[in-house]
Amino acid sequence: MDWIVDLGNNTWAWFGIEDNQNRVSAIAAAAGVILVVLGAVLGGAWFLLKRIFSPGKESASKTNEPPQLADKNPKLTVTEFSRLRREMKADLEAELATAREDVKIQLSARIAELESQIANPEPALEVALKRIADLEALLERVGNDIGGDRIAEARAALERGDYSIADDLFAEIEVRRELEVQEAARAATGRGEIAEAEVRWADAAEHYTRAARLDPTYDTLIRAGKLLQQAGRYNDAIWHNEQLVKIAKQEFGAAHEKTATALNNLAISYRASARYDEAEPLYREALEIDRKTIGTDHSDYATRLNNLAGLLRATGRYGEAEPHLREALEIGR
Repeated sequence: MDWIVDLGNNTWAWFGIEDNQNRVSAIAAAAGVILVVLGAVLGGAWFLLKRIFSPGKESASKTNEPPQLADKNPKLTVTEFSRLRREMKADLEAELATAREDVKIQLSARIAELESQIANPEPALEVALKRIADLEALLERVGNDIGGDRIAEARAALERGDYSIADDLFAEIEVRRELEVQEAARAATGRGEIAEAEVRWADAAEHYTRAARLDPTYDTLIRAGKLLQQAGRYNDAIWHNEQLVKIAKQEFGAAHEKTATALNNLAISYRASARYDEAEPLYREALEIDRKTIGTDHSDYATRLNNLAGLLRATGRYGEAEPHLREALEIGR
């Protein structure tokens, strides 16, 4: 027992306590040291045994986490891609059986493309996966006000090759943005009207042009063409008036009075650029529409007679110009 007493005295001495030591206190100190050492040894042994008999448990749980997340949105496989393409092909073949002749050519071409992708799916799948990634990034970029849950649902569907949810979201975003664009176009139109009222033609042309670019309608284009003409930007005026004619014919038809106005405005732009051969038939077409719509006693008809007469005079055809001028004067009276 002397070694225990010595161990206890040395322990007290290590702590700097050498006075008032006796045999009992030495044995108590030694017992404390022995218990601490024994606890450390047993604890280390338990840890080693646990590691030996349960290898990689902790690391396995960490390693398995990404696959669990990935399983929620599995990537589109070659097998699934081919199945989806076969379903699309079957739908198109059913549609082809009852389609009109002029539609069958396009349907047959689409079926042929699907057959090519089914026969060699790997390159087509690679393109599809790239497109899916692009669509997911686009959803994140433009769908800020859609909501995270709906975007996550669309992304999960995209990973399965299902584009329907993403298509619905893009349609919703498109409608919202269209309303915002229309409001911006109206604001630009308002600024154009202010500039026009203050006879700032160049500024008005800029504002109306911006409105036409944001929302190209009959009203925005006709304003832009008119003010670009007044500001001396003839080439820009021609482009806007050409778009105006296209929209007028699409919206109102080839024989509408608004189409006649669009044709007349384009003719004015051509004449200002000395493109007389292109301007003359437009003047005459506008007059013909006017005869059938607003009539030959209308002030607009008289104005367009005068426009045609002015072009005829500019090209030295005074004899042809005179009767148009006399008719315009009579309507004015």
